Amino acid sequence: MIMSANECIRNQASLSGYVIGPLYDNMWHSFKEERCHKVYSYKGKVVYLYTNLSDLIEFHAEKQPIRYCKRDSIPFMDSFSNDPSINFFKRAWIISINDNKISHKTDVDKLFLPVIIKDSIVSEE
Repeated sequence: MIMSANECIRNQASLSGYVIGPLYDNMWHSFKEERCHKVYSYKGKVVYLYTNLSDLIEFHAEKQPIRYCKRDSIPFMDSFSNDPSINFFKRAWIISINDNKISHKTDVDKLFLPVIIKDSIVSEE
């Protein structure tokens, strides 16, 4: 799935570009299937564009059911997480164009997910 970085985070106006990652079912509550449009298919893999500009874009293909990626898990803290939004950001890339050069980052989770610090409780003596 390809989406504008502004769709993922709203408080970093300086962040521009496109987030590209796997499309999981139930990624987040605000995800709207009608904003997800198939734009390309190759060897059984489908690329979707997630946009709120669908009224301005003409898609020639009929709307088809979305083919979601198979659920996966990743190491998270002391266990594993199957949360689709965490998995998306751990696997996503962000691509941007600056000074006519394409750049990419693979550590997207640090931009969008909250920082979690493992801490231990200290008892008062």
